[in-house]
Amino acid sequence: MVPIFSWRRGLTMTSHTGCDATESGCDATESFVATESFVASGFMPDDPKLLGGELVLVPSPPVYHQRVLGNLMFVLCRFPLDVVLGEGDEREVVQPDILFISKEREKIIAEEEIRGAPDLVIEVTSPATEDRDRHYKKTLYARHGVKEYWIVDPDGKTVEVYTLGEKGFELVRACEASEALKSPLLEGLEVDLNEVF
Repeated sequence: MVPIFSWRRGLTMTSHTGCDATESGCDATESFVATESFVASGFMPDDPKLLGGELVLVPSPPVYHQRVLGNLMFVLCRFPLDVVLGEGDEREVVQPDILFISKEREKIIAEEEIRGAPDLVIEVTSPATEDRDRHYKKTLYARHGVKEYWIVDPDGKTVEVYTLGEKGFELVRACEASEALKSPLLEGLEVDLNEVF
């Protein structure tokens, strides 16, 4: 079993067994490091998890784990989620490829559908959808208050990022595969497009 270490508030490191590095009978040479040394080293994991008040350092998952994760995402994508925009005669139902809803607006998430505009919508174009994604949906999302809209073109290997302005969506940037995409809406979100295309 691969050891999973956690960094507790205080002075100790613990493993998945719960063994305290300062206790007798615990093999401190096995990979335990005192918190002071850990902090002094300047090392911080790329993907720390905070669970139960402890910083848990988990080894990177194996390739098979990632393959299974990808397969599950593919299966779940077959069950798109309806996003309902407008009411009555103005009601329209769309199924964005990807959407993001901030915690502050989570009340629009109902059991059977999303009732209102997501904060971010991403559409991945195909020959059958490109015209609709670039025109009808773009206008629809802007009218209902989507704050940021990405149009991903797999053939051209580009991502166009739009933000909502006074007269609809305004193009912020068109990114190519060699670039990093930064979201104007989601501070800190940066996507290396080499990993996408």
